[in-house]
Amino acid sequence: MDKEIMKIPILGIQNAGKTSLIRTLQREFNAITKLKPTKGIERQTLNILDKKIIIWDLGGQAKYRDQYLDKKAELVFSDIDQALYVIDIQDQDSFEDSINYFTEIKNRISDYSPEAKIHILIHKFDPNMEQDPINMKMLEVLKQKFTEIAAPLKIILYHTTIFNPISVIHAFSKPILGNSTLYDNLGILFDDFRNKNQSTQILDFIIIFSEDLIEIASYFKPGINQIKLRDVAHNLFQKFTKKTMALKEIKFQTDFTMVEMKQFSSNNRRFYFTYGYDVENSSNIDTIREDIAGLLEAVEKLMIYF
Repeated sequence: MDKEIMKIPILGIQNAGKTSLIRTLQREFNAITKLKPTKGIERQTLNILDKKIIIWDLGGQAKYRDQYLDKKAELVFSDIDQALYVIDIQDQDSFEDSINYFTEIKNRISDYSPEAKIHILIHKFDPNMEQDPINMKMLEVLKQKFTEIAAPLKIILYHTTIFNPISVIHAFSKPILGNSTLYDNLGILFDDFRNKNQSTQILDFIIIFSEDLIEIASYFKPGINQIKLRDVAHNLFQKFTKKTMALKEIKFQTDFTMVEMKQFSSNNRRFYFTYGYDVENSSNIDTIREDIAGLLEAVEKLMIYF
């Protein structure tokens, strides 16, 4: 398949939340309450970073699975670059069915696209759920189970919720980027920045967005409060309009977080270096901005090569 065209199936049993994830990615938030279950196979095309991304939304109801697990297996599972599998963490009664279905999916991908990467989205992991030890234990159990089933294929796990669009974009971005060299190199740069600068104790997050609102790289403070991140997400995407995206800088404040965005260019594309820090530490803003300026300069130098 042409490297500029990517095929990404999104799978999961019925009501796992696959279609709402796609709508969130498309920023069609008002459509979420009107969604109906996917029937059979539906395809949508996204044009992102000069790539054509073909999303295959596969119906998770048992009566539709036979269509692509058996009758159309070669059509559906050939030439896959990345695959996303969604499981609803709030529906424990469906875990066994979801795990069994994943086993079948893994076998088809192994047969037809053995080089594909599989991304597991632990969905409906809503803000505050991470504060419950039972939920965290459940996550570990699911991670171990999926890892065992997927072997020798490797998986990457994400926590997603439509109540925090940043979590959805974060989960979709690495698969969409495909070649993760840039993502990984920027991650190393952020790790080095975190180890050398005290301001990272104040920073809640750093995210680089493309004009398509794909995450190019990110840093999140360990243990960051998901309620804070949810509030940032809703405010950020209200601000992120075509008009404001033309601005060199955007600043706004939520109840707990100060957010600043700086636009920069690389290879004739616009990108948005976005960071947030605790309102209570705003007195240290000069130190933060000085460190951020140095990091942004390093980012611009690195991105020239991609």
